[in-house]
Amino acid sequence: MDRNLYYSIPMVKKIIFFITILLIPLFLLLGCASSTDPLADFEKETWQKDIQGCNGDRILLLPKIKKLKENIKGKYSSYIVENLGNPDEKEIVKRSQLYFRYFLYNPIVCDSTKTTEGEKFVQIRFNATGLLDELIIVE
Repeated sequence: MDRNLYYSIPMVKKIIFFITILLIPLFLLLGCASSTDPLADFEKETWQKDIQGCNGDRILLLPKIKKLKENIKGKYSSYIVENLGNPDEKEIVKRSQLYFRYFLYNPIVCDSTKTTEGEKFVQIRFNATGLLDELIIVE
């Protein structure tokens, strides 16, 4: 078989055409399929300014947090800090688990009482790899 016939220009053109037909739609699909940020529409500034929940703004954002609860699972702690700000309380426990606590209302700070009765908060637990594992709302 003649090598020139095997690698003829029309054959190469056909191969390039088929590769183009297959790859361009694939790249378009992958490029357009970007993941959306679950906290994109969340009022981050309002949440972050209401330290310890004393202004009452965080408690108003609670329904949005409840809706986002499942969508933010698996996010890194740095993502949470970036969007919700530094936690009001932070605790590291055995097995390198990390807990963030964001107060919706903290009577000790807001009312200068010595009781934690009426305390409301969002507690977020991160696993040893730093991924959000659990979000608990205590009302």
